[in-house]
Amino acid sequence: MGMMDPTLVEALGYMQRAIACPDDVKARIAALRVPADDVTGTRMNTNWRSGPSRGWSHSRPSWQQGQGQGQGQGPKRPYIDRALAPRFGNKARADVTTEERMMDRIRDKMNKFSSTTFDATKTWLSQLLDSGETDFLTDFITLVFEKAAAEQTFCALYARLITELCAGFPHLKSELQRIFGEFMDIFVEAAEEPDVAAAEYKAFVALRERRRFRRGYAAFVGEIAKLRILTADDVIKTCDIILAQLMVRKALAGAGVLCEEYADCLTTLMKSCSALIRDSSGPLIVKVREAMVRDQSPSLTNKARFALMDITDMF
Repeated sequence: MGMMDPTLVEALGYMQRAIACPDDVKARIAALRVPADDVTGTRMNTNWRSGPSRGWSHSRPSWQQGQGQGQGQGPKRPYIDRALAPRFGNKARADVTTEERMMDRIRDKMNKFSSTTFDATKTWLSQLLDSGETDFLTDFITLVFEKAAAEQTFCALYARLITELCAGFPHLKSELQRIFGEFMDIFVEAAEEPDVAAAEYKAFVALRERRRFRRGYAAFVGEIAKLRILTADDVIKTCDIILAQLMVRKALAGAGVLCEEYADCLTTLMKSCSALIRDSSGPLIVKVREAMVRDQSPSLTNKARFALMDITDMF
């Protein structure tokens, strides 16, 4: 191998040198940092409706805080302007509304929701509600219902969050009860599928997706009822809907899995808030015993029947 070109040798030599970052460059980088979106105090310090220049859209996402600090952690993640980044259902949309962007931020928060982030999440949501800006309320509560149903292990935590928020914001409780009523349809099987071109097809698809999480929804209803956000009448009404569907399906061939699902939902719900409904459960238990009868019930499996027996034993 011949001698290396002197110019190349010199260039490679620069790569081996440790060059410190100039102080003026460090100062400019530090000036680019944005404030965290986790605010303190009892009220929001910014109006998120004011737009990208002043509101939440330029806040620093909470997942970036603390990155790179402590032992064994790498450098901080680069800042991404969440308001401009395409994500969720607003990808590549130039006409996205402020409320839709706000819901994106709420989804970000709820996707990180756990026992360790409970207090911070509750504080952040409380500040939104305290600001008087409640256009996002319906979408927020619907999101909580859907996430609790899909993440059954977190049902109790979601129930605690919504209960504690309702204590400080009565209008939240009213909206929660309204949405609770709308969610009753997930326990009812569709009689037929609408045509793809029909106006109601989109709603049909959304409801079909929710029906996949009936067990989780029953668990969530039980948890919020246990905390007295729902009444005994609310629970009894829900149980009646589930039982009515079970009675219809057990008489049809090939519906064994569905009957087991209904029986599981009923058992979970009634066990969760047994103390709340015990005094008014008499007529309901009579219906449960009727549902246990095997006559002309080809789809009443042993598993479903045993689940119903657990209810009668408990009450």
